[in-house]
Amino acid sequence: MDIKIPVSTLQEVVNKLSVVVKMNTDDVTSMMLIDATGEDVKFSATNVSTNMTMTIDDCTVDKKGKVLLRLVDIKRYVNKFTQLSGGYGTDNFRVLIDKNAGQLKTKTLFESGSPAYRTLKFAVYNTGLFPNIKGFGEASLIINSNILKEGLEKVMGCVNPGEIRIAMSGVYIMIDKDKMTFVGTNGIKLSESILTINGDIDGKDFILKHDIAAVLRAVLPLNSQVFMYFEDRYVYVSCNNIYVNGTLIINETYPNYKSAITTYDKTLSVPKYDIADSVSAAAEVLDPEDNNRLTVEFRGNTFNLKNDRVDIVHELDDEFEYELDVDVNGFYFLSLLNDMSGEYLDVCFKEDNNTVIFKPRNEDGHTSLITTVRRR
Repeated sequence: MDIKIPVSTLQEVVNKLSVVVKMNTDDVTSMMLIDATGEDVKFSATNVSTNMTMTIDDCTVDKKGKVLLRLVDIKRYVNKFTQLSGGYGTDNFRVLIDKNAGQLKTKTLFESGSPAYRTLKFAVYNTGLFPNIKGFGEASLIINSNILKEGLEKVMGCVNPGEIRIAMSGVYIMIDKDKMTFVGTNGIKLSESILTINGDIDGKDFILKHDIAAVLRAVLPLNSQVFMYFEDRYVYVSCNNIYVNGTLIINETYPNYKSAITTYDKTLSVPKYDIADSVSAAAEVLDPEDNNRLTVEFRGNTFNLKNDRVDIVHELDDEFEYELDVDVNGFYFLSLLNDMSGEYLDVCFKEDNNTVIFKPRNEDGHTSLITTVRRR
């Protein structure tokens, strides 16, 4: 095999595939397959539960073939190069496979006018080790990538992929008419994001495994059409030159969370950035042996944060209509704040309930909840 690929293109490929690859293993899950046997060159990676292929059309193929290599063997080296511009840099990588050995060759131009010729050697493996990746079927759902990326970004911080309650280890997605709802929870914190879509799809819901949700959030380009196809316990996603498939969580019921985020009778308005900055400072001295406890108090015209080591008082211009005094996990509280936009938050609660609800003022569709920590 002998191909040439632009420097910036290979950098994009290895960086995106590294989201799928397990860098610290020695099996096929640490590897990248380059398939230059067809019209376009395909770069693929797998971690068993999720597969990803990028189809590249700006390669020059001088000799067709396939190669399987460990991504870690080339990634850091590849990212050291600068794409040729203004007569300086490196134009392309030449990937050469000869007699079961691999080489990555480059010619780099410098301001001095003298070129540098570099060769990186890497081990190659039996391409038969790489699994066959099933192709895309007929799309049953078409959405804009911005919707999928934003929804996943808003809720994934609440998901624990190691959660023993299987349904909660992934991201719940529900589509109803022109709304797409994303939900993530670990049983202590929860976030729901409802986004408007251009479509009219009757009730469809599914639970994405955390692994494929994380891949889609990281690799999908902005503002592009995403085609999705479902079959049994698998989901197939195609967007521009990226194709991803992975597994759904099936035969599990997602918790009925709606009443928890709608049960309240008192609301306080607070400046989001002020609170987030102070919670971030307090997070540096939380005690993991005490559930990372942080006392949150709204009283009079002050907002207060404290634990055994820190005491923070915010003085505000106006007095709060209600008082609230609860203990929460400070790290969980901070993660919810960081995922919210806007300058002000509505803090919603009901006396004697063990939950506090947060709603960004400028985002009607985003709601988060945190369960309080029992007082000592």
